[in-house]
Amino acid sequence: MCCEVKKEPGRDSEIHTCIHTVSAEDVTMRGILRVSSMFALFQNIAGEDVDRLGYGDSMFREGGILWMLTRMRSKIRRMPRYGETVAVSTWTGVSGHGLYTRHYSITDRDGGLLAQACGIWVLVDGQERIMIRQPLCHFPNTVTGRELPAPRHLKMPAMDRKALLSVPFGLCDLNGHLSNLRYPDLAEYLIGTDYLREHEPVRADIDYLREVRPEEKLAVDWTQQGEDWYFRGSTGGPCVQMHLQYRKSLET
Repeated sequence: MCCEVKKEPGRDSEIHTCIHTVSAEDVTMRGILRVSSMFALFQNIAGEDVDRLGYGDSMFREGGILWMLTRMRSKIRRMPRYGETVAVSTWTGVSGHGLYTRHYSITDRDGGLLAQACGIWVLVDGQERIMIRQPLCHFPNTVTGRELPAPRHLKMPAMDRKALLSVPFGLCDLNGHLSNLRYPDLAEYLIGTDYLREHEPVRADIDYLREVRPEEKLAVDWTQQGEDWYFRGSTGGPCVQMHLQYRKSLET
């Protein structure tokens, strides 16, 4: 993400904000921001912010400690469009028991809220993949009034469809597993072009339960209930749960 860092005055002094112009790589064939691109904006600015606060990769990588996202909830009023310039912001919330809450927002040029999100991050031992519960980081608990509630475990309905997906090398990230950004893309692959041509996302909620390695077979159970789509992925054990909600688009 190309951006410039701004220091917000007053009570929002702990908010980290970047300016981003939506590129062709960010959008769907309809010219609106992809769900995966929205999550990439949030993930990139979170990385910048932990670096700014002194808890980034440079501090932990030598000790084999990694940041991992475990849950994400997002609410979308309107997806930004190709060429639109928006402000992407992040700030930290309540931390405890090894769980670090982080909030996000996207606003338009006039400050109008386009999307908001909340994620739960943890630190893990890179070799053992075990969560570190002792408090290694101390973040401010900033309250703006734009926060979503902290994510709880997703409740999933009964599923009536199945798919088996092979995880290609190209979708895996630096940590050696399927990138968490790719799950919405895989879900929309299953949803299909006909539906997505006429609908746009209003919610995207994910629980990341276990890593998926390259060439593993990801078994996906999924279902549709009106404009709500639910997905559960496993590779012998639960890996991911996801809820995507859409609305009929005014522009098709």
